[in-house]
Order: sequence, then C-alpha cells, then structure tokens
Amino acid sequence: MNYYRELLFLKELNGVGPARINRFYVPKLSKGIDIAELITIVKENESKIDDSNIDSALRKADLLHDTYSKRDDLRIITVFDDEYPAKLKSLENNAPVILYAKGDISVSEKPSLSVIGTRTPGEWSSKVEQQMVGKVIELSDRVIVSGLAQGCDTIAHRTCLEKGGLTIAVLPCGFDHIFPEENEGLCNEIVAKGGLLISEYPPEVEATRYTFVNRDILIAAMSDAAFVMECGADSGTMHTVKDAIRLNRKVAAFSTDLMDKGIYDGNVKIISEMNGIPVSDTDSLKIFLDDISTVTVEEQPVQMSLFDFMGD
Repeated sequence: MNYYRELLFLKELNGVGPARINRFYVPKLSKGIDIAELITIVKENESKIDDSNIDSALRKADLLHDTYSKRDDLRIITVFDDEYPAKLKSLENNAPVILYAKGDISVSEKPSLSVIGTRTPGEWSSKVEQQMVGKVIELSDRVIVSGLAQGCDTIAHRTCLEKGGLTIAVLPCGFDHIFPEENEGLCNEIVAKGGLLISEYPPEVEATRYTFVNRDILIAAMSDAAFVMECGADSGTMHTVKDAIRLNRKVAAFSTDLMDKGIYDGNVKIISEMNGIPVSDTDSLKIFLDDISTVTVEEQPVQMSLFDFMGD
C-alpha cells in the first residue's frame, strides 16, 4: 500500500509541511493505520487545524486520488513504494512524499550527472555544451539530469538523446502544464527513448517561482554530481549549485578565458569561492568523470535541518 490518498490529505492540511509529514506521519502510516485513524492522530496533534480544514483536505484528497489514480499515462510513486528514487532520500525530512512520473523510473538509480545553466546561452556556449554532453555519453554510462528549461537544460536533454544516452527531466510543474510549452515534444521523446520525466506536483499544477526553486532541489538530489555550463552569479542555476553542495555532491563548472563569449561570472564564483572543479575541455571533463566515478551518493552522508532549503 502506498498511502497515496492519506499523503494527499496530509499535504492539503494548513501548516503541515514535508518535514512534519516525513518525520511524524510517515512512521505512523507505516504501521498500517487507515484514514480514520490518521484523522484522529491529526486532531490530537495539530492544535491549529480545525474540523473545516480537515473536511476540506479530505475532499480535495479524495478528488485528486480518484482523478489521477485512473490515469494510465501517469505513474504515482510515494515514499512507501520500492520504486521511490533512493537518491531523493538524501533530502531526508525534506524529501517529497509523492512523485508523479512518466517513463522508466529505474533510470533514477543509474549513475547520473546534472547539466545545468542559463536559459540564454550564447551560440559558442551552446556548441561547447553539445560537445561536453556528447563526451559524457561517450565516456560514461551516466544519465543526464536537467530541468527542461530553455537554453542549457534543453541542450543537455536533446544532445543526450541525439547521442543515444538516457536523460531525466525534473519538471517545475504538473504534466498537464508542461513548461515551457515548446518542450512538450521533447518530453515525449525523452519517454519514448527510455528516459524519465518526474515531478512532485499533481498534473494540474502550473509552474511558479516557488516550484522552480523546489525543482532545482530535486535536480541536485537526483544527481551524483553537477556540471554548470554557463550562468550568472545571481542566476537561478546557483540555487541548484548551492543545493548540490549542501548535499555533498561534487560540482564542476566550465572554465574559459573567453569571457566575451557568454555570461560566466557564476562559473567563476563556483570555482573561486565554492570549491567547484574547473572543466575547460574534454580532457578535464574526463578527469572529472573519473573522479566522481569513485564516489556514490550513498557514500556522501548529509545532515540537514528543516531550514536548509528555505533559500539564501
């Protein structure tokens, strides 16, 4: 039993966040309690939640459960399922308790590398990224993880597919509102070629600034290491970099003297201030890949508090 309905109910309660659900309610559910028992526990332990909120949360949970459980184009995975990606457990109490997926979920267990960067890479950077991603596929069996965004993310996914690799797209939205819209075809191709689409959001949810930040956390967690192609020092890419560092993932960034070819001040910061590994060509990329091949996520212990992913 994956307790999808029960977890939906908990997520709809005001003031009950992922950490509270993971730390307090998941152990309760694992004992095999039913929804009636769960409601009793909520009433006994959540003093700020009244009957109207409980009734409303239960109605919404029932609606979502009945609607999405019937869809044959969607896989619903909870923390109670064996298929739940092991790498996300590094998020501990901040791990999403429900995931929605399309494609081969087993891909999430393979060695992986996130490739991320600006939504507006220059022509030169785009060509370099294609070479780098192609070299990753040539030299390793790593799955390429990215966030489906325009620019560097899209280049990473498309190049991976063109080179015969597997890729995972972590979405900042539900499957009924693919963002950006022009990448809906790319999503279909990722699934058709054995990859994976994954989101913590029900299909009806549209992308917002908040969901992008959460998407970045999942990209970091789903990857064994991260490679930044091009980014500004204040860009959204830096969210993923900081999350990866918090999770003890190794981070590399493209290093170049040709600063006029793109916006690389984020890359410079990663290398000079955040212990990032400089990668300037395919030879140094190979050294980085060899380096991360000796370390697995399971060997990277991390202790995080409730506030670790609440922004900087």
